[in-house]
Amino acid sequence: MLETLTTRMAIRVEDQKGQLRCDASGFPAGKGQEQAFVTSTPVHAAGIWLMGCNDFSVKNCNPCSLTVTISNVAPHTPAIPIVPSIEGGGIELP
Repeated sequence: MLETLTTRMAIRVEDQKGQLRCDASGFPAGKGQEQAFVTSTPVHAAGIWLMGCNDFSVKNCNPCSLTVTISNVAPHTPAIPIVPSIEGGGIELP
């Protein structure tokens, strides 16, 4: 169900010096750089990754500032609690 949504999600990450490290947006039904990759269980979304920041590394970004924006909410989007966090990508991502 979540994978068919057109609700847009955007993230912006700046490092401790205010330099932009990552800026991406997408939606679960998107393709390529416009995709928000969703892993979910029958009950909730376990994680959402924006493909536009797939190569972003948190290694030299401590602390980082993360901004999350949700827009163009599709009418059938379920109420889902969002807990923003930054995780370094790994080999598990497509």
